[in-house]
Amino acid sequence: MNYIVLDFEFNQSYDFNDGESYGVDFRCQFEIIQIGAVKLNSDFKIIDKFSVLIKPQIYQKIHPIVGKLTGLNTKMLSGETYFPEAYASFVDFIGEEKNMFCIWGPYDVKALYKNIFYYNLSYSKLNPVFVNVQNLASNFLKYPSGMSIGLKNAIEAFNLIIDKPFHNALNDAIYTAKILEKLKNQNLPIAKLDIDQLQDKPKYKGKINTKLLYSKIELELGRKLDRREKRLFINAYLSGRNKEFDI
Repeated sequence: MNYIVLDFEFNQSYDFNDGESYGVDFRCQFEIIQIGAVKLNSDFKIIDKFSVLIKPQIYQKIHPIVGKLTGLNTKMLSGETYFPEAYASFVDFIGEEKNMFCIWGPYDVKALYKNIFYYNLSYSKLNPVFVNVQNLASNFLKYPSGMSIGLKNAIEAFNLIIDKPFHNALNDAIYTAKILEKLKNQNLPIAKLDIDQLQDKPKYKGKINTKLLYSKIELELGRKLDRREKRLFINAYLSGRNKEFDI
């Protein structure tokens, strides 16, 4: 059994100051722009690494916050491969041996499938069963129920060396693998994605009282929302209605 530790960097919708806008596409709200992975053997030792940068097609300019976190920008990715080719290389990296995905939190693997569905690609070689390393670490460190530790805090809590920047998919996969090795004698929290549920969600088409929605948020914040904030909140609301965050 090999363990494939995964991490991704994502781009998303944004209204740019130059008037260019990329509205949210609910078929794929978070577009993968980097895949990072390490392969572990049965002793949880790293035996191979994988990293690929991806040119975005859905949201073609990099969101400013994404750029700030990852160091990636639109120009840097302009010569990179598109997702279908990058995904094919990733499947080759996985190989034919039995494997299990390990991720930091449940959302990355769900987003992977959403990107796969968007391009109508095959997922036959992927194992929908995965280990949530974040949940494992949070329980081991006795975090309160419902709370999860961040990756950087976990690395510090386990006294592991920080020698690479975070928010790089390969680096974060390596850090996650190091934490998993520390916890390899614990019972692994195994979960399984409902692939059919991911593919067949009905989309909410009802009318929204945006005036009431914005007024409630503005009351809580004690200030007016600007145009971008309104778009952010309405997208988040629709994502909830469409069960985009369900696992």
